[in-house]
Amino acid sequence: MVHVGALPGTPASRETLRELVARAVAECAVCRDAGVHGVALENMHDVPYLRGGVGPEITAAMTVLALAVKEASGLPCGVQILAGANHEALAVAHAAGLDFVRVEGFAYAHVADEGIIESSAASLLRFRRQIGAERVQVWADVKKKHASHALTAVSIGEAAGAAEFMRADAVIVTGSSTGERPSRPDIDDVRGRCRLPLYLGSGITPENLPEYYACADGFIVGSALKVDGRWHGAVDPPAWSGSWRCTRSAADDTESGIQRHSGGGAESVRSRGYRLRYASVLSSQSWRGGLKMSTSSVSSSASALCGTFEGMWSTSPARTSTVSDSSSPIQNRSAPSTIQVSCSFSCECLGTTHPFLR
Repeated sequence: MVHVGALPGTPASRETLRELVARAVAECAVCRDAGVHGVALENMHDVPYLRGGVGPEITAAMTVLALAVKEASGLPCGVQILAGANHEALAVAHAAGLDFVRVEGFAYAHVADEGIIESSAASLLRFRRQIGAERVQVWADVKKKHASHALTAVSIGEAAGAAEFMRADAVIVTGSSTGERPSRPDIDDVRGRCRLPLYLGSGITPENLPEYYACADGFIVGSALKVDGRWHGAVDPPAWSGSWRCTRSAADDTESGIQRHSGGGAESVRSRGYRLRYASVLSSQSWRGGLKMSTSSVSSSASALCGTFEGMWSTSPARTSTVSDSSSPIQNRSAPSTIQVSCSFSCECLGTTHPFLR
């Protein structure tokens, strides 16, 4: 997570846009070099936040920042604009070629310190269609942190199910505030009622990552990567070279499987091997396999990033097989196995296909 500096026109603004870009790109470079799978931008320094929308100066500044970070990182990128400025975030993502937006108030209303945040799903997805931004995924916070949800007497699992029904692409579960970890009952409730990919959006640290690694599809980490664990601090490079790397390696050794999701749903298929995530909008996908082999067919006109067990590499649309051996650093060492992934591309669909190894 890159918390960009206070933007022009906000009370805490002190830096020029050029200076803001330089700092954001520098923080992004630390994250990229450490091996993260993606980067998200957020205007968290713009306190106090406007409710449900921002002015053109914020939209323009975030677009400039997003373009710079996307180009510098070469990674999947997303954006959130506080508070609840979901339409503006989608416009920024579309203009800058980002991959997703993180939105609050997608399904159900809540009361935040800015006031009442209304559900935006209906207008947001129509806006996405109108501007031709269907490739940009919508990752929806459910029971968002820093907010009261007494208005809606539904469980977090029901809220996640509503987000799926309203056509979100993924859901995000957090603790009650920044830096607070999600509760396991909340995670289990969401898993039981929602088939979408699940990301944990707060409170993940090197110490608790092994505990949560098997129950989520990804993690949005901010405070734990900063100096002294404070969200408003600078990114802490030593944190990447030490405990985070060791913890990720240990977590990889304890979790295996294959992850797939298509359209509005997701399914985990447990296998003695690896977790392969298709973080994309797919027009169709099938899976069949046994203990040591799985085959996945994806219809798309786009090129794919096909994961190898040494890194990521690009291919043109073609049949691709990826085989690992017992020397792979993320293999289940107790039982060496082989995975073959064949992707054939035959018809046009919205979005791109990004298989990610985890």
